[in-house]
Amino acid sequence: MSSSGRRLEETTRWVEEEALFAVGEGEVPSFSSSSQNTNFNDDEEGPIVVVSGNYLDDGRRGTKHQEPGFFGVQMDSASWKAFLVHMGPGFLMCIAYIDPGNLEADLQTGVGTGYSLLWVLLWSTVLGGVLQSLAAKLGVSTSMHLAQHCRTVYPRYMRYILWVMAELAIIGSDIQEVIGSSLALMLLTGGAMPLWLGVVIGAVTAYLLLFLEKFGLKWLEVFFQMLVGILGVCMAVLFFVAKVPYGRVLHGLAVPTLSIGSLPTATGLLGAIIMPHNLFLHSALVHERGIPVEYRSTAKHSLWYYKLESAFALFVTLGINTAVISVFSHGFHKEGEATADIGLFNAGQFLGDKYGPAMALVWAIGLLAAGQSSTMTGTYAGQFVMSGFLNLKMGPYKRALLTRAFALVPTLLVAVMCSGTSTGLDVLNQWLNILQSIQLPFAIIPLLAITANASIVGLGFVNSAMTNTVSIVTASVIILINAGTAYQTALTVLAGKSWILHTGFWCIALVYLGAVICLTYLSFQSLCHQSAQDDEVEDRPSATDPLLSVVREEEEMLEDDVVKAAGTYAPPVVPPVRLPQTDAQQVTSGVTTPRSVASSSMLQSSRYGPVSGSNCQELFQPLKVGSMDLAHRIVYAPLTRCRALTSVPVQMSVQYYSERATKGGLMITEGTIVSEHGFGYPYTPGIFTKEQVEGWKPIVKAVKEKGAFMFCQIWHCGRASHQHYQPNGETPISCSDVPIKGQQCFSSKSMQMEDYPVPRALDKEELPKIAEQFRMAAKNAIEAGFDGVEIHGANGYLLDSFMKDGINNRTDEYGRSIENRCRFPLEVVQAVCDEIGAERVGYRLSPFGGFLDAQDSHPYASVSYMIEELNRFGLAYIHCLEPRVKGNTDQEADPHFSLAPFRKICRTVFIASGGYVPQDAADAIGSGSADLVAFGRRYLANPDFVKRIKVGAPLNEYDRSTFYTQGAEGYIDYPFLEDTEWGREHATLLKDAK
Repeated sequence: MSSSGRRLEETTRWVEEEALFAVGEGEVPSFSSSSQNTNFNDDEEGPIVVVSGNYLDDGRRGTKHQEPGFFGVQMDSASWKAFLVHMGPGFLMCIAYIDPGNLEADLQTGVGTGYSLLWVLLWSTVLGGVLQSLAAKLGVSTSMHLAQHCRTVYPRYMRYILWVMAELAIIGSDIQEVIGSSLALMLLTGGAMPLWLGVVIGAVTAYLLLFLEKFGLKWLEVFFQMLVGILGVCMAVLFFVAKVPYGRVLHGLAVPTLSIGSLPTATGLLGAIIMPHNLFLHSALVHERGIPVEYRSTAKHSLWYYKLESAFALFVTLGINTAVISVFSHGFHKEGEATADIGLFNAGQFLGDKYGPAMALVWAIGLLAAGQSSTMTGTYAGQFVMSGFLNLKMGPYKRALLTRAFALVPTLLVAVMCSGTSTGLDVLNQWLNILQSIQLPFAIIPLLAITANASIVGLGFVNSAMTNTVSIVTASVIILINAGTAYQTALTVLAGKSWILHTGFWCIALVYLGAVICLTYLSFQSLCHQSAQDDEVEDRPSATDPLLSVVREEEEMLEDDVVKAAGTYAPPVVPPVRLPQTDAQQVTSGVTTPRSVASSSMLQSSRYGPVSGSNCQELFQPLKVGSMDLAHRIVYAPLTRCRALTSVPVQMSVQYYSERATKGGLMITEGTIVSEHGFGYPYTPGIFTKEQVEGWKPIVKAVKEKGAFMFCQIWHCGRASHQHYQPNGETPISCSDVPIKGQQCFSSKSMQMEDYPVPRALDKEELPKIAEQFRMAAKNAIEAGFDGVEIHGANGYLLDSFMKDGINNRTDEYGRSIENRCRFPLEVVQAVCDEIGAERVGYRLSPFGGFLDAQDSHPYASVSYMIEELNRFGLAYIHCLEPRVKGNTDQEADPHFSLAPFRKICRTVFIASGGYVPQDAADAIGSGSADLVAFGRRYLANPDFVKRIKVGAPLNEYDRSTFYTQGAEGYIDYPFLEDTEWGREHATLLKDAK
């Protein structure tokens, strides 16, 4: 079997496993190697339902998932192999539990309180594990880490507050880690190396370790696992050499005891274990990995693998921390006697004096492993936090240099000031633990709020009521304990100090408290909004509701690229054809006359019919888009009409577009092909030849004479094509050799429906040529007189196929990660903007739906990333298709699919389209859900659509059977309002409307 065949087979098996895992009880999906019989991507009845980027059960059917891992699924040898492949993030995360700051808290706990607080260590680790599991869930379910979510969920001022707090926690942790490595180097060199030099060496070494990333993140993870192993071996040697009594250790772990005197130590131990930046780090690590396709499973499976690995890693850290507390308790804690002044600075000396010089060396090696590994993970955390909150895009070495600089400067100052003294370092370490502990709310509260929001993480991953309760109680206990410790410590330090210091302390405390309250309010507000959406879902009409049947019939959508009976470009020698229609597309009544008064009145009683102008005033507000001053918010959507018999627009298109043009309105043309290889439908126009450009000129001129603006949608169909209509019978191109399954295309050669062929995967060297084709198409559009272009990046066509991980299986810099998959579409945008200017460019996206078998496992994450990148260009607009539309059919909208998250992060004009009626559109504009709304078939059937909305007139019915024919019928013969009975009866109203 060829390599391409193996990749196709592996990808197919992966998708089949996804579907098998998602089916409900009593449902058996059928799979076949034939694309004609493969039904797991069926439009309405397939077993897969995608919710916020995950293949999950269909909640409407009430089905349940079988939990993977040890919980419901037997772990066979293949499962263990998959588990080993997933290993890595948990061990990088766990390093924060055994960094030098934790080791110092451990040894001081052992010296000061003996074994009595081992139970605090145990339950601190358990509570940390609960929070780490939420962080892992967030990264797995959305493929975005916590910092990225905070940037999109919270307003700008809170975003910057969260970033500053996370950076302060990282700086505090970095100081402890780098100082710890420096102390280890001092011990290993017999005190010959000064502390400041050790700081520089430790920081530079962390930077050089990034070199390992060139060999893949997995090798870097193996290196850190080795350092954790070295630390574990060192602590185990100390534990056995010290001959720690096992019984006292087990008693300390199992029996809670807490005295008033040991309370500060207990809270310090708790604060040292759970670090805020570690939550940011873990959520990022789990989605940065490239899992081989043969080990990919559902996101649910991956999450359980990551949880299992995290539990194992935290168990290892528990053993290391327990060993440190026990060794120092057994060797240096004496009941009723003064506590020895032991810290990281002199711990090696005490161990050497007590157990021999070799043990001082063992301690130094373990401390160096802890310090160096935690320094590197701190570097990683800093990179994720800074790039996530600020959306910085730079190379890993530049990011590492920048994030290291944030910690290196204060660390060097500490090294110089505290060099040669142990007391200064110990006091500093206590304050740094307090600094990190008071940052916890700014990581925990967003984590709890986001993982409790089903519209972000999906129904299958949203926190259960039990999880929410346990997490909130856990977080509250941790936050209150840490806040109380910080308060008591501050009061102790300020005792006897001037009123100025007391006033300053209370001012800072009030600002801090206000920030926590504000964050809590914003998070709670988001959850309340989600709860209200869920309540609205419960009140929705059932599928058998008669009104819903009318609604569905009324909401069938036509878009430029939504021809379900997909065809390919036909040369002029092929006679005009009427594309086959599915049963759902057939119409039974004449539709070139306006609705009857009775039918329009019936529809006016629901939100899906024409509404009076008084209820749609939001649609008639002006708006500046790029350099255009629009008079209203109604956009003519791009609609494929199949009238260009020679790929050149025909004369009657002048009448078609000009009739629908309005003063100050925006029109977007039908999809217009950028090259001879880009065709995928019969009789679609192009804009890559001189004849095509000349054919568009009279159309644009007629539209502009009406005072309207016009964008040309530029389009490459990619794999949605056939050899019959490619030059010289060539194979259609795509990002990968993954064909469209479960759908067929219309062939003008055989005059019947045929399976889509397996496309040819583009070589990396060919991509600049494709970008050049888009650039030339944009240049030609401006020459033809258009005001700008809309780049078609939606619905499974060429650019969208690069974004969708269900299609893109490339292993180069254009595949795997979200950043890589978005790279080529962004290169096309760059080329077009460089040619005509960003203010003349729009971009179209379809986050949901899966038309043309275009599946994406994390649509929320990939489209959010794409919009964030598009924001950088300053485009005229971003155009998104509603989730209720799939191809040229409508489906019942899942309430957990929404364009709202994308609207929130979009920093330019936002166009929404898909099944809208006037009142819906007015509500969307009024609520800020959209800036403009594009209408398709209703505008198509009503050349004076804008006027009809303004006066509240009934609409012509559309004739779906003429959508893709080649004549004037259903194209330029729809009546104007003045020619209808309603218009004649309301002639005075229409005259006033002018």
